[in-house]
Amino acid sequence: RRVAARAAARRIAEEQGWTLGREVGFHVRFDRTFDPDRTRVLVVTEGILVQQLQADPFLDGVGALVFDEFHERSIHSDLALAMARRVRAEVRDDLRLIVMSATLDAGPIADYLDAPTIASEGRLFPVAIDHENGPTVRDDRDTRRTLPGRVAAQVRRCLDDGAAGVLAFLPGVGEIRRTAAQLDGRVGARVLPLYGALKPAQQDAALRPLPGGERKIVLATNVAETSVTVAGIDAVVDSGLARQLRYDPAVGLDRLVLAPISAASATQRAGRAGRLGPGRCLRLGALSDARGRAARETPEIRRLDLAGPALQLLAWGEGDLDAFGWFERPEPARLDAARDLLRRLGALGPAGVTDDGQRMARLPLHPRLARLVLAGLDAGVRDDAARLAALLSERDVVRQSGDAAYDVDADPLDRLDACLRAVDGGYGECACGPVDRNRARDVLRVADHVVRASRRVTTRVSTGRSVETRIATDRTRGAKRVSVDHTVDETTDRADALCRALLRAYPDRVVRRRDDDATRGVMVGGKGVRLSPACGVRAAKCFVALELDGGRGPEAWVRQAARVARAWLDPALVVEEDVVVFDASRARAIGRRIMRYDDLVLDERDAPASPDAAAAVLAEAAIDAALEEWRQGAASRALPWDDRDVAAWLARLRSLAGWMPALDLPTFDDAASLRPVVEALCAGRRSFDDLRRAPLLDVLRGWLPRAQLLALDRHAPA
Repeated sequence: RRVAARAAARRIAEEQGWTLGREVGFHVRFDRTFDPDRTRVLVVTEGILVQQLQADPFLDGVGALVFDEFHERSIHSDLALAMARRVRAEVRDDLRLIVMSATLDAGPIADYLDAPTIASEGRLFPVAIDHENGPTVRDDRDTRRTLPGRVAAQVRRCLDDGAAGVLAFLPGVGEIRRTAAQLDGRVGARVLPLYGALKPAQQDAALRPLPGGERKIVLATNVAETSVTVAGIDAVVDSGLARQLRYDPAVGLDRLVLAPISAASATQRAGRAGRLGPGRCLRLGALSDARGRAARETPEIRRLDLAGPALQLLAWGEGDLDAFGWFERPEPARLDAARDLLRRLGALGPAGVTDDGQRMARLPLHPRLARLVLAGLDAGVRDDAARLAALLSERDVVRQSGDAAYDVDADPLDRLDACLRAVDGGYGECACGPVDRNRARDVLRVADHVVRASRRVTTRVSTGRSVETRIATDRTRGAKRVSVDHTVDETTDRADALCRALLRAYPDRVVRRRDDDATRGVMVGGKGVRLSPACGVRAAKCFVALELDGGRGPEAWVRQAARVARAWLDPALVVEEDVVVFDASRARAIGRRIMRYDDLVLDERDAPASPDAAAAVLAEAAIDAALEEWRQGAASRALPWDDRDVAAWLARLRSLAGWMPALDLPTFDDAASLRPVVEALCAGRRSFDDLRRAPLLDVLRGWLPRAQLLALDRHAPA
């Protein structure tokens, strides 16, 4: 979207004879060119628009908002449109909202905005579609191994057939670089990359015609799918793949994953070849693959984490996320999960958004990573914390994770140091292998932007007037909770400070290593985990699981972690209590003193047990054991059911209960009738051995009324 915003602003400037940065400008993440006093048309990405609505909820001086390519349904476009719709309805009835798309179903959005629909038929030349009929690419390993060669072959085929220029769609930067390596200097055409992280001058070079009619090959991600015209192109090679943002529970963040594109995206890509004249599109894979595509992409609001949008709305002053006027309402359970995470991160308190929450909302990061940066800022390690945030948000820089070679404080910190060495020209290797230098450069480029953004966030922030307070001035939101800054002492080293910051970002991922197996642990929530061989945190008793792989078994694999000292844990979540539990190995009730962080047991040791509590725990264990033994026909462990006198008496009782139901005799073979007897037997006792010596028959007989005892002796005598 950054590429499209820059390209659209430049195209408008050229068509109107304007100066870019004066009458028309753009504002994208980490880059801006406009004049606040003179710019009439400002092209922005949707995330920037959300930030502008935060800073100025009523968009003073803005007459119209145009949402182009709305069919892409980014979560920020959904959010910004809903926010603007509310502002227009309540305080800015002069604000125009325009939604545009070549492929969108206009009816629902027109109803949502109560707006007319205007059709404008663009000119599109015919595009011939062919299929390569090769094997389906199924995962990242296939893309690395086979995709670049297949795309390069189809590009050469187009050039051999006389194409003036070829646009090839690839899923990521790595595939672009590998494909370029197979084409450079071998095809008589200039090879140009096009993706979001390129410098604007390099993006312009790919979009503009080459001098002297030179043929070109543009290798692009899906940034070239809509909104831009790539000059000199009359052929498209479509890999049929893209990396899409999806919520990844393994890392608790939205991550790019390889996925097949939808039929709508395939149509958009093919159309790039018919913008300036008749064209051709070669699609990788069989025709049957194309027919099996989903009609449209799943909207991001249904596949991304909602913690970020929820924080933006709450910081904006929206009090009820469920009642907010979404274009497509999220599932309530996902909103609940977002609120729960924001509370854990300290962004949301009893009185609403906290001061830290307001600061986090101002950073262009997921709330987890914003928490990491703020914790680093408060601890005096802001720049490194910002770099860790960039590292965690991007693809892993390690080429191929192997066995960790040594123990480290935190895997991301180890990777960061290796990135810095690699980019500085040294040998970049971390505990589990060498880093990819190109990926390291990309991460550090993003990190520089995050550092600059973090410098604008001060320790305290004035929340200003929210949309709520200006729409309804008689409503008050109550006092904000003052957050406690976990500052780090000057003597604390860099690793400690950064590990503490990572803990603040992942408070729900704390793991205690098992005593009997150092490679395994238990995480908050009760999930079992196992350390991957690639994880470098090998010795810490407690650690934060930063990246989890669900794996195939009951335990998740921890691929990245950071050590945690117990003293760093939030005291409000650490409790110590005395409990009585049943020790199955010793078959007795025992007292334990347990220290927990949230629901995770950190420490457990013997403690005194009150007689009443021990009897209650023993009774539950004895009832469960008795019922299980009866179901399986096993020998009795807890109660002397196999005593000859007890067995004979019960046989008489149960026979008579069947013969004469009117007597309403208890049979002591279910939990309801067994419970009062067992509870009486357990008084003053602590173990199954104690119960085996108890006078069970006397208690059983004593539980029957005199009339039932007389009936038993009369009708079923010994």
